[in-house]
Amino acid sequence: MKKIIIGLVALSSISAFAKSDKLINPLEPTTKLPFSAQNVQRLDGVCKSLGYQSYVFDTARRTAHLEDSVLVSADGLIAAMPKFETISELECEGISSLPSQQKIITLKNPTNKETGLRYSIRNAQSFDGVCKQLGHSGYVEDSARRTGYNEDTVVVDSEGNTTIIKDWFESLAVLSCYH
Repeated sequence: MKKIIIGLVALSSISAFAKSDKLINPLEPTTKLPFSAQNVQRLDGVCKSLGYQSYVFDTARRTAHLEDSVLVSADGLIAAMPKFETISELECEGISSLPSQQKIITLKNPTNKETGLRYSIRNAQSFDGVCKQLGHSGYVEDSARRTGYNEDTVVVDSEGNTTIIKDWFESLAVLSCYH
């Protein structure tokens, strides 16, 4: 019985001295974008995406300005790409292996192959459908950005089928898809 207790005490004292690294303005490895500070419960996921085991409590700091960023899940995989305040500093500990990297592709001014028109940013537009129509598996949430001006556009449904051609509306400037 004494051997087991000694082993547990030794193990807990080793983890108390685990090496941590202070990371300044960390970037997500796949997209090279900063991490979003939108969900502080996912800070372990930020560390995991960078090859660490966990986040060191109360070490995260964020910027005061909005920019394109990456929001990751608790396991370190990309969940969304919002425009939000970003993480400027945090500490991570315990070296781990990098999670399997997702393949993300960012499309600038995507156009419908049949019509040559850009896609609409209209509420009825399915960004998941745009990605599917262009040969990708799905849409990275919050990654769509608008051009700021109206033109003839195309609207597709969630399966990637064209539903409206020549819809006069704002067009899609940028969209990220899972590949």
